[in-house]
Amino acid sequence: MSDAPTAQAVAPSAALQAVPRSGWHVATVAATHRETPNATRIELDVPGWPGNAAGQHLDVRLTAPDGYQATRSYSIASSGSSTRVVLAVDKLPDGEVSPYLVDDVRDGDMLEVHGPLGAFFVWAPAAETGDRRPVQLIAGGSGVVPLYAMAHAHAGADDPTPFRLLYSVRTPDDVYFDDELGTLADSAAPLRLDFVYTRRTPDGWATAPGRITREALEAAVFPAAEGPRVFVCGDAVPTSPQLSPLATYEGDIVGRNIVEGPKHSPDYASMATSVYTVPPLASVGLTEAAARQAGFAVDVHTNDMLDWFSAKTYAETVAWSKVIVDQSTDRILGAHFVGHSGQELVNIFGLAMRFSITASQIRENIYAYPTFSSDIKHMLGHG
Repeated sequence: MSDAPTAQAVAPSAALQAVPRSGWHVATVAATHRETPNATRIELDVPGWPGNAAGQHLDVRLTAPDGYQATRSYSIASSGSSTRVVLAVDKLPDGEVSPYLVDDVRDGDMLEVHGPLGAFFVWAPAAETGDRRPVQLIAGGSGVVPLYAMAHAHAGADDPTPFRLLYSVRTPDDVYFDDELGTLADSAAPLRLDFVYTRRTPDGWATAPGRITREALEAAVFPAAEGPRVFVCGDAVPTSPQLSPLATYEGDIVGRNIVEGPKHSPDYASMATSVYTVPPLASVGLTEAAARQAGFAVDVHTNDMLDWFSAKTYAETVAWSKVIVDQSTDRILGAHFVGHSGQELVNIFGLAMRFSITASQIRENIYAYPTFSSDIKHMLGHG
């Protein structure tokens, strides 16, 4: 969520001043409903559920017969004090939890749930908060679930705050809460509903299918001059890795551009990624080949660190790094690791890349010793 600056402090709502304490509960599946071709709506009866604010989430834990457990977080589509909790789960083909919840769960089944969770992404009526700024909701795919909860709570409270929902989906068949959203748009509480279809539109739709453009965004959201509160949920950029920290970063940029105008754009060059295997793999920036193809003259520092003191201390079987440096500017273009706590070191190199810290500067820094970080100066050729 990104909030526009306001000159007057707004008191937190009663719901946020006393957020219900989270805990583990045994839930019974009361009803299921196929929401989209790839998603199922699940209604749970949860004795002892303390209620939840609109926008909160919970964890679902499954336990296999051999004792193996898998836990995943899901947004809650309902809100208020009821012990009936509604989820809408999208199936990930390779997931451990969602395929069971979408295809196999049946009425009467019992699930372990932990919640309610999250007090940072919630909405409460203006009568509780005193905040009467318009609210802009932006959803992609299943990201509409917590935003639907907000819109539903808004209508249920007959709240006069202007609401808009911009909802991007692949096709009309992929719309969550289709009937309910139509009803909310016609309710007394003001809600304007705008759709963007990326693959197929309804018959007679005025706009061709496609991704949200800047022009479409400007036409479908509150102007920045109105200082709206902005809630964004769902991976919105298909060309970037589908990672939750990146989704948060992209959502923040969308919100800031809505509030401040189109001033901000994402920078993916310093985004680090890791594969949490043994040994771990980690990477940030350009590979050597990509750097040369882009026309850079580079210094390449490749290190087999297996004989280094730190590697021997932790009995590593693989310890390797490669750092690519621009010869003309001394700026780091990329860093890649196998083992040697690369999943942590890669963030230091990403930080250096983002804030233009040169290879010489990062090499000359004084690090606590003995640590993997203290090897950075040797990775860059320090004797």
